[in-house]
Amino acid sequence: MQFTEAASEDSIMRLLSALPKLSHLFLSVPNDVDMKIPESLSRYFNNLSGLHFTGGTSLHCDTLKSIVAHSPNLITLSIDGSPLSVDGDRFVSIAQLVSAVPVGVSLPLQTLTLGTISFDSSIDCHLQSLTTLNITPDFLDVPPHFWNTLQSSRVKLQNLTVHQGDSPLLEYLQSYSGLVSLCFDLCGFRHNDRRDSDAMADVMYRGVLPMHTESLKVLHIRTPYEGKWTLGRSQLDGILTCRCLTSLVIGVGLSEVEAPEEFNVINRLLNAVDHNILPNIRVTRLFLAYPTSARAMGDSVLLMHSAHGVRGGALLNALVKKYTCAWPSSALIDLKLSTGHLHVGHASLNTFKLGRHRVDRQWRFSLQIQTSSRNVY
Repeated sequence: MQFTEAASEDSIMRLLSALPKLSHLFLSVPNDVDMKIPESLSRYFNNLSGLHFTGGTSLHCDTLKSIVAHSPNLITLSIDGSPLSVDGDRFVSIAQLVSAVPVGVSLPLQTLTLGTISFDSSIDCHLQSLTTLNITPDFLDVPPHFWNTLQSSRVKLQNLTVHQGDSPLLEYLQSYSGLVSLCFDLCGFRHNDRRDSDAMADVMYRGVLPMHTESLKVLHIRTPYEGKWTLGRSQLDGILTCRCLTSLVIGVGLSEVEAPEEFNVINRLLNAVDHNILPNIRVTRLFLAYPTSARAMGDSVLLMHSAHGVRGGALLNALVKKYTCAWPSSALIDLKLSTGHLHVGHASLNTFKLGRHRVDRQWRFSLQIQTSSRNVY
């Protein structure tokens, strides 16, 4: 909404804030429009339980600070979008947004989603109730002290989405049990940046995963390049211990899809579902991971149409189509299996479903639909 008169703005905001069941406020400022949040929001919208913001570059954070300060029961805070600062060089920090909260008051935050916002000081007093943390791919790197704070404060996240797999984070995840959803988006790289390093992958599969096998339901590891983060024999061994798993998203390297059928991880994974080793699995998405030598190409669309991408994609789909069984488990029948390629910001998917062949009465996967999705999780 845009207003030409302050009185109209004030009147509309006052009426909206009076709605008796209004507890969540969603604010969206277009990235290409020079617009500020109406200051009247801070006068009337108090005692919210949820604040969700996506915004443009010209926004000042004073109004957001005021809303947060006057919402002592805030349990959901989502700040995402382009930089909040006017100059385009400095990012508003999470500490700034909670700086107006009265001394002695701790926000009961349970869900925190952060994108294009930075940390500059500890906010540990507001994290004691945190169970869900989503760090978007646009986010600046999370400093080690944040994970150290969570660990020392004994905050046990149940749902976590991050875009870096570094040592402080993995050390924190090894300090407790009970994680339900773990999503790594490792597609964003900068010069000399290897946030998907094999050493960190070893820690993840050998140290982190065993701590959460009894609770983990969602495991998504999004990486475009082959390595120890992608699905191999040892990685599958760890994944198969997570019997509560309902959703798996992971890359598969060209070397794995080229392996003979008897050694192939795709067949082994599907056999595990058929034998009820993963009795609760419902969604599996397998993305082709490119050789590390292809990093120099950079562009993910070019990779998809390269010789590696075309051949790898065809082999991956062929493996799925060749898989047969006589008496599948209910988990395998219900499985929504997808293969595809990762792109910047979205994925191309081929979705398969198990069905009985008319001629030999064997059960096989057949292609159901081809889609392009922005939400690969």
